[in-house]
Amino acid sequence: MLGIQTVAEAVAHPPIHQFLRKVAEQEIAPSVKSVPGMTPIQYVELIIDRFSNPEIEDTTRRVAFDGSSRQPGFLLPSIHDGLARGTSVMGLALSSAMWCKYCEGHREDGKTIEPNDPNWSSLNEVAIAARSDPDRWLEQRQYYGDLCDNRVFADLFAVSYRLLSDRGVERAIIAYLSGEFSRS
Repeated sequence: MLGIQTVAEAVAHPPIHQFLRKVAEQEIAPSVKSVPGMTPIQYVELIIDRFSNPEIEDTTRRVAFDGSSRQPGFLLPSIHDGLARGTSVMGLALSSAMWCKYCEGHREDGKTIEPNDPNWSSLNEVAIAARSDPDRWLEQRQYYGDLCDNRVFADLFAVSYRLLSDRGVERAIIAYLSGEFSRS
């Protein structure tokens, strides 16, 4: 949404780097079981090192591809775990709200985001409807399941979505990092 082309460039962007680290360490790693020889935090370091490597020319477009399977497969389990533990899922809610904004189909500079998901048409339609009612996005039970009924998450998502709409991606990330808006 910011026009950054590669994953390495994204991770080199200080607010994005700090956002990735904070969400991974504080909201995802506590839900991940250790594997032999590596703690979840060590794994976060491994991921950040890989993503930071400019020799690996992975594109942000490829990483963003198929959010309709990646969100339920990767983000939502950590959201469920965080809600069950009573810990913050604010960064994960912000990530999910970013996906919604992405699916609206325009970068912040006004350029079109080309369809990037097998379900793009319906995602785009619902993302546009979410402009006036962010709950519409969460009502997609095929992705969010019962999270649409969880008012804690729905409220965090709505706050995140409005912050993105009002301030843009970078300033929303900075607000999250600074603790300007945080609810658990």
